[in-house]
Amino acid sequence: MLKVLVLEDEKYTREFLQAILEKIPEVKKVYTVSSSNEAVKYAKNYNPDLILLDIELEQDDYNGVEVAKEIYTFNPEVFFIFVTAYTKYAVDSFVVHPYSYIVKPVDVGELSNLVREIANKVKERNYQDQQILSVKNNNNITLIPKKDIYFIEIMGKTLFIHAENVYEAKIALKEVQAKLGKDFIRVHRSYIVNPTKIKNIIEVGDRSYQIEFRNYPQKAYMSRRHYNKLKQYLDF
Repeated sequence: MLKVLVLEDEKYTREFLQAILEKIPEVKKVYTVSSSNEAVKYAKNYNPDLILLDIELEQDDYNGVEVAKEIYTFNPEVFFIFVTAYTKYAVDSFVVHPYSYIVKPVDVGELSNLVREIANKVKERNYQDQQILSVKNNNNITLIPKKDIYFIEIMGKTLFIHAENVYEAKIALKEVQAKLGKDFIRVHRSYIVNPTKIKNIIEVGDRSYQIEFRNYPQKAYMSRRHYNKLKQYLDF
């Protein structure tokens, strides 16, 4: 479901675009603005998936391409569609990688088809994001498939992600747990595990357990306090 922002300074066209968009099932919310300042403000506050921009803003210091360039600096993943009566701005707009142009008068079928195409692309991108853990270490961002992760441990202020390789990151354990979602289990104040990778759980003391993983030599540790939670998850 898409959040769509419309920048159009002409009231009739703005309301016309809003009416079209609100009839498209893939659209969840439509925000409409009439000025460049409002567009940038709404883009920051509401993080739209798609922005429709009129290029010629008659009563504004900026045109739609310049607004798109500003928004692109903080949201490079947003999709842009320019609405225009002219094509003279096409070269300038390439820097923000617009998805398409719509020439006025707007064709309802053309706009509806473009929005549905973008909805599918956003859905696919969101699915991919759900399957990938992204972690930042200094200026490097590493993308790790979640299915490859065995466990995560924190030592001091450094996080170690055990997958096919061991990755380091400066991020709180609870923050990475939120990114991983419900398919990973916190088993200790210093460990999060992927239950699908567990081979054995061995009691090593009155209040602790050792977790062994299939095809991976390193081990994680589990406290008794978290034992019942993992037991319930694995149904044993």
